[in-house]
Amino acid sequence: MSTDKAATCFFGTVLAALCVLLTLIVLTADADQAQPPDQSEKPGSEQPAEVSVESVDFDPLKGASTVVLRSRTDNRTLTVVVGESEGLAIRSKLLGRQPARPMTHDLLKTIIGKLGATVVKVTVTGLRAGTYYAEIVLRCGEKTLTIDARPSDSIALAVRVGCPIYVAPGLLEEPEGAPPRRPQPRAPSSRDLKDAI
Repeated sequence: MSTDKAATCFFGTVLAALCVLLTLIVLTADADQAQPPDQSEKPGSEQPAEVSVESVDFDPLKGASTVVLRSRTDNRTLTVVVGESEGLAIRSKLLGRQPARPMTHDLLKTIIGKLGATVVKVTVTGLRAGTYYAEIVLRCGEKTLTIDARPSDSIALAVRVGCPIYVAPGLLEEPEGAPPRRPQPRAPSSRDLKDAI
């Protein structure tokens, strides 16, 4: 019974989050709010780097997954520790596994689409007190909405909708002793991911 209660509690939390997202979309779709200037457009400022999901590994001892994001233009990577279920959501989509019923991120993708919105991009925006932060950028009509989110949920949604994933300047690190790497213009295939996992 405790598993059923935990699943019900988790599902309730997810539904509440979806309701908040839907409310934000509906309320801001008609609002005439001026968007703040994009700080990344300042001359001389470093732009976020586009990345791809290189690997998703599960550590049974920690009960968590590790997601490695790699820059599409150089050797730099970012490793993010995510929950087991979020890691599974990312990994299963990259491997082309389709669940019998929609999982949370599949449901979120469907709801966004039914509302006429599209996911433009997701960005891992920063690291504060040991926690990574991310944003999901949605377009709904002529409005652009930026939603605060966890990197794990952002990545899981991005791999479902096929939008770009970015990492803010300063978060990517060069692996020690890594040989130079050529730019990678394509997303990893299922075979690449199976080899990495």
